[in-house]
Amino acid sequence: MKTIILKYLIEFLVIFFGITISFYWEKQNALSYKEELKNASLTKIKQNILYEKDDFELNLGVHNDAVKAIYNLYEFDKYNDVKYKDSLSDYLFKSLEFNTILVENTEEYTSLKNSGLIELIENQEIVTLLQNKYSNHKFIKEIENIILRDFTPELRDFVSRNTKYNLEGEKYFGIMEPKKYLSKTKIPQYILEKFMNKAQYHKTYVMYVNRQLKMDSEIISKINTEIEK
Repeated sequence: MKTIILKYLIEFLVIFFGITISFYWEKQNALSYKEELKNASLTKIKQNILYEKDDFELNLGVHNDAVKAIYNLYEFDKYNDVKYKDSLSDYLFKSLEFNTILVENTEEYTSLKNSGLIELIENQEIVTLLQNKYSNHKFIKEIENIILRDFTPELRDFVSRNTKYNLEGEKYFGIMEPKKYLSKTKIPQYILEKFMNKAQYHKTYVMYVNRQLKMDSEIISKINTEIEK
């Protein structure tokens, strides 16, 4: 009798431990798979940040050039000198047209959150930094919108009334034909002040994008450490 009980007990233990080990390995495999998905997602986010870095650096140049042009325009005082007409037209063009539109790629970050994989990130500083990053993007985009919405229409109307496309000689087939400022009188002060107000938003953009680039470098460094674990 004891032999039969011992036999069944051994069989039970074999089956029990077999099932337990099987569940354990399935769980480990599932965790390992999720870990791979998390790392793959972080790698894509890192790649997106590197692409954004190139765009941000290009955009910084655009906004800095806009600021320089506006300050040159504000201080310009050679309206009667034909030699400086081209310079004035160039300042006016850059002051008005130089702006950017941030096109962000949040798909991978949204997927990371919605899938729950974000909970597997060991370094919670990465999570916080990513949240701050995309919140900062909203502010950067709002600065761009303010420039386009609140300043550009009135200034474009003034420029349209006081400039003419320069189609003399060889035609230019780039994005925009060059324009010449027609009036010999100084640009009205209220227009210059409007341009200067616009310049402050360009400078704010530069400040926030520089902060973003610094934050992005920190995110990339921490993602690399997370993936290499």
